[in-house]
Amino acid sequence: IRDLRDIVTVMEDKFQEGMEKGIEKGIYNITGLSPNTPYTVEVKVFDNAGLTKMSTSVPVLTESTLDAPSITPSGTMQNGYYKEDITVTIEDTSNTAVRIKYKLNEGTEKTIYGTSGNFTIRDDGEWQIIAWIEDSKGNKSEEANAIVARDTQVNTATLNIGTPTETTIPATAVGEDTLSGIASYKFEYKKSSETNCKVA
Repeated sequence: IRDLRDIVTVMEDKFQEGMEKGIEKGIYNITGLSPNTPYTVEVKVFDNAGLTKMSTSVPVLTESTLDAPSITPSGTMQNGYYKEDITVTIEDTSNTAVRIKYKLNEGTEKTIYGTSGNFTIRDDGEWQIIAWIEDSKGNKSEEANAIVARDTQVNTATLNIGTPTETTIPATAVGEDTLSGIASYKFEYKKSSETNCKVA
């Protein structure tokens, strides 16, 4: 335990002069301390007759500094989009949390007890993950944020065929994907008597 007598000087010049008779209160903020550290604090009182009195020592534990947790998504990704379920791991790297709180897209707040845990995103869409940690005293860290997107299907694929000529079949494709968008089209064809398709 660190003794604050090596940090705080006796503030005789602040409190000794001009004191009136009776009970007086000396107030001082002790700064520059370390988080999550036990200290002892005591004070020496001076009166106008030059007499002094030392208080008993009071043990004090400073509050913990809570860092924002880490958010780590995992899964099969292509061009910034996950093509399957997303496993999201949230971890308190300082190991001071008793619980982790998180929510998706400002939805319902959920709790993971302990210093780490994970959950799974199984629905398509863009998801904002907001997470923070709390210690045993209810202190809250800053929030961590991450945005992930899951896209597992093309919404629509439509093929329109125009009037063919002797050697040409005019084909028009219409695709729609409201999440990642359409990247390209690949036309395939074969004779009715054939098994394998050819790429146009």
